[in-house]
Amino acid sequence: MSDSQQRSASPLKIQLDVSMTVSVEEPSKLMAAALASVEEADFTSSAEKEMFRQLVASDPAEALQWLVDGDGCFFEHGAYAEESTIRARKLPGSPLPHPDFSALFTACPCEARSEDDDDHEYCELCGGWSLTANTANCLHGAFDILIDQLIDDLKEHGDKPVLDPFQWMAFHLLPNTTWAMDKVWRARFIHSCIDLQGDLASGREPYPRCTAEEMALHLAIDYAPVVEEFDGDAYESRRDDFDWDTCLEDFFEDHDILITKERPWLARPEDRTNIWMRIGDLRPENWFSWFNSGEPRDAKRFTEDAYRLPGLA
Repeated sequence: MSDSQQRSASPLKIQLDVSMTVSVEEPSKLMAAALASVEEADFTSSAEKEMFRQLVASDPAEALQWLVDGDGCFFEHGAYAEESTIRARKLPGSPLPHPDFSALFTACPCEARSEDDDDHEYCELCGGWSLTANTANCLHGAFDILIDQLIDDLKEHGDKPVLDPFQWMAFHLLPNTTWAMDKVWRARFIHSCIDLQGDLASGREPYPRCTAEEMALHLAIDYAPVVEEFDGDAYESRRDDFDWDTCLEDFFEDHDILITKERPWLARPEDRTNIWMRIGDLRPENWFSWFNSGEPRDAKRFTEDAYRLPGLA
């Protein structure tokens, strides 16, 4: 029988069951390889590509899953996978990955200048300030604390309104216009925190893209000095470490959402002062509307079981 006759015959069907435990000694190296692979891959949209960027850059299990090519690993040997399902997960007891912020947020050359240097020309690369590894590390840790507290609130209270702030961990820190929102709204706010933390873990500065992210970042900056006290020297000291005031100036277009904590009526777009100050619609129902100044995040990024939050049916 010729080779062509053999190829034209019905192919042999084999079910291949494989279970493998992989020890990841260098998570950052694994995630970097997966991120490079994502950059070379073709996607149907930029939003889809961004979703996979965030996944592989923040979780070694997702990075490993991306790199395992179940469809193409046998192709050169006369076989191919008609269908395959690959799912990687961290085993219980495995430590959570921590980004290498020194590699993600490198120093600008202008930081090498002496404070006494007469050459104080404007730096076109960083504008005179940059997010440092230590600052990013503290913000990332602040989001860890904040997200844990918000999830505890969600599990404990669900749809219940905030009546006694002393019974809550974190949701009472939001403007009281949000205190009666349901558990779905609260879960979406937690997602906003996760999005910003994912930006940091991927080496991106955490610019808010909606009102919920603005409030989330304000809370994280409030929490960050606490993290600084016990983890402030994780990386080499740099010029712009822990400059929280500049974070407030650089990452936000305005701070209108904070005004509504003291004057909740200003959240309504029909309010005269709101109109005069051009504040806009800051009612909780509008917190997740994307700003025109930024790219919307992918709507499907939290549809997988791994991203479902406790307290939701």
